Amino acid sequence: MTTSFEQFVKMVKDLDIYVSDWSKNQRRKGFFISVDWTTGGMSGGDCWGHKATSFVSDEQPEELTDLDKILESVCPDISFLQYKNISRAVVENFSYTNNEYYGNVTNHAGKECDLKKLYNTLIEKNLLA
Repeated sequence: MTTSFEQFVKMVKDLDIYVSDWSKNQRRKGFFISVDWTTGGMSGGDCWGHKATSFVSDEQPEELTDLDKILESVCPDISFLQYKNISRAVVENFSYTNNEYYGNVTNHAGKECDLKKLYNTLIEKNLLA
C-alpha cells in the first residue's frame, strides 16, 4: 500500500520539522519547508530626518537541512546522484524584501521545498512505499 500524502506530511512533522502551510516564494498555500537569511538592505532612517544607509549582511546562505532529514528517514539508501537529482527537482531559491518605515528595508534570500512536489518525486522514482 502506498503512503498517502497526508501520511507523508505527518511523517515529516514527526521528525520535528516545522512545516509551513504558506509558501514564502510564490505566496500560495500548501505544505512547505524552507530556510531564509538576510542578505542586506538599508537601515538608520528615522522620523528625525536621518537617512537610511545600505548594509550588507554577513549571514551566510543556509542549506535546507530539513530536506536531508526527510530523505534520510524515508529513503536512507539512495545514492548521492539520486539525492542531487531530487534536490535539484524540488528545491527552489527565492528572495523577498521587507519594506519598513523611513526608507529602511531588509532583503532576504532563501530556499524552499514544496512537500507535495517532493512526495510526487519520491513516488515517481519508487523511493516511497
